[in-house]
Amino acid sequence: MKCILFLSLFVLVEFNLFAHNELPIISNVRVELDLQQKMILVYYSIFDPENDTISVRLKSSTDGEYYSIIEDGVTGDAGDGISSGDKLIKWEYPADLELNNVSIRLAVWDDGVIEISEWVDEVSESILREHMAFIEGPRNYSSSRPHLEEVKDHIESRFDAAGLLTSRQDFLYQNQTGQNILGRKPGLLDETSTWIIDGHFDSVSNSPGADDNGSAVVGVLEIVRVLSKYSFEQNLLFVGFDFEEAGLIGSQRYVQSGRRPFETIKGVYNMEMIGYYSDEPNSQTLPFGFSSLFPAAAAAVIADDYRGNFLTNVGNATSAALIASIEESAAQYVPELRVISLNVPGTGTRVPDLRRSDHAPFWDAGVPALMLTDGANFRNLNYHTPGDSSATLNYTFMSRVIKTILAAVATQAKPIHGFHVDAGMLTSTNHTHNHTKPKISLTPNPAENEANLRILGSPETLFQLKLMSLDGKVFFSTHTRGNSDTLIPLAGLSPGTYLVLLDSPELSISRELLIKK
Repeated sequence: MKCILFLSLFVLVEFNLFAHNELPIISNVRVELDLQQKMILVYYSIFDPENDTISVRLKSSTDGEYYSIIEDGVTGDAGDGISSGDKLIKWEYPADLELNNVSIRLAVWDDGVIEISEWVDEVSESILREHMAFIEGPRNYSSSRPHLEEVKDHIESRFDAAGLLTSRQDFLYQNQTGQNILGRKPGLLDETSTWIIDGHFDSVSNSPGADDNGSAVVGVLEIVRVLSKYSFEQNLLFVGFDFEEAGLIGSQRYVQSGRRPFETIKGVYNMEMIGYYSDEPNSQTLPFGFSSLFPAAAAAVIADDYRGNFLTNVGNATSAALIASIEESAAQYVPELRVISLNVPGTGTRVPDLRRSDHAPFWDAGVPALMLTDGANFRNLNYHTPGDSSATLNYTFMSRVIKTILAAVATQAKPIHGFHVDAGMLTSTNHTHNHTKPKISLTPNPAENEANLRILGSPETLFQLKLMSLDGKVFFSTHTRGNSDTLIPLAGLSPGTYLVLLDSPELSISRELLIKK
């Protein structure tokens, strides 16, 4: 008996474009379940525009979250050196496999050239300013809960729009429900290894919290915007931590109970105030005892007349490779950024000023982690005051820090020129899946007076189309079909970044649209 599960796809992953090399094109994906032979058969067609060497791996999941590459029992067109044409993978699945909950996925890549420098160049000061304009303002459970909730929703919406697997980790603290916001980008080859990029989003009650820690939030969101378009061998996990100002509560709870059982955290890039810069002499002070513990770093600050013009790169012995990754990324991609690194003994208990952020619970758990900071109150005298506003920040410095972190994370997670193709879920042996994700394009982008949205998909699908600001305000709304062109009017809108959102009962797609002057 042969039961068929069918999924027809035409994957032109426009969300994963590389500047100098096109990705392979895969189509006609379908899955057949052969109960007599105890095999799952995966058919597909593939083509590479540049005739690069193509690699394909079969992956499966029983929970819809963690996918692993299948090695045993797999024959046919899986592996390296796959040529263009119609293909078939056979998987002789184990007898104890629960077929009702199995999802099938293909990992596809070629040997196209990847230029991290081009990703670094995508970081935009104007987009940092747009996010900061929304985030700035007190964000505190006791005094300013409404804006705190708005910022949490904003982070979550940006994770969703970037196609991340988004979730919230709820926890209780002093009769309040805190929530860490998580956005996971699964690795193409290894979903057991995870790199975290984080910043806390809460502020103290009397401060607009632009540097502390709105600067880190916009940093996380900008790295999400850029890196979510590309693929990596290992996982990226973007986190907004809650209740940091109450004593690192959110990161403690994540380390205690938020980690997935299948993953190992390879390293944490924690941003803690990355926007304040001063080239004035004597604008940087040092903690008590700093010179005796870190004589080289102290000498560098003193030699430059105590100018607050550098990023402090704080790790411990377990984090030596992460410290080096920031130094190397700055030297290679952002040579304008001055970096001073500190290798803290043990878990930093001898230097409590260097434990005052969400990296510390990871140090305590033996996980490599960095605190990347402008120095907080040792440089920024607006720290924890009403004066911590966006007007005091240096966005050129901030963007350089973000570029450096982006390059370091991308290098560590091992970029790969590929993508995932979901082939379907074996929910039953007699159900047929028919779902095609349309290809969409926005032209021109950036635009001035109008933009054309082209959808290439099933004409039967009815979408609601919305043009929205990043904070959710709707400026244009209409309905359109899955095979159509729609002009979106832009006249009168302020320059900046907007979202074009397509919604149907089956799926939701969003793209960023930049309106220029």
